[in-house]
Amino acid sequence: PSHLAVAAGAQGRGFIIDGFPTTVEQAVLLEKALTGLDLAAEQALLDGASLVAPPPPDVLPQLQRPLLSGLDAVLALSCGDETLAAKRALGRRLDPATGRIYHLELDPPPANTPGLSERLVMVPESEDDTSQVGADTINRPLPHSLHRVC
Repeated sequence: PSHLAVAAGAQGRGFIIDGFPTTVEQAVLLEKALTGLDLAAEQALLDGASLVAPPPPDVLPQLQRPLLSGLDAVLALSCGDETLAAKRALGRRLDPATGRIYHLELDPPPANTPGLSERLVMVPESEDDTSQVGADTINRPLPHSLHRVC
């Protein structure tokens, strides 16, 4: 995951997640963390129920029920120019001393700070970002428990 930024809402609650989830599996884990929803465990419970003496229906999970997400919205942005998207992702550099992230072209580190350029490192997830900007990844449907808002 890239960054987790806490945004103060009306009551000081809420959050913004940038760069996460990037896979369906991560989205499922995020939903489970937010709401406790575990459709795989519910399906396993149904699959393991006795066919000879089935439990009462009200004891078993109802997989066809309406699902409410723990998220208010998911905003998926796409870039029409994959080369530009990769360039933006791969140009990021982290100053481990301050935690500040620079971009080599768009937000370069100040030239008048001794040693800064030498200590900059690639943002760890940048190594995988070129695979994250492809249309097949961006357009992959999210789990039905998440809403896609564009």
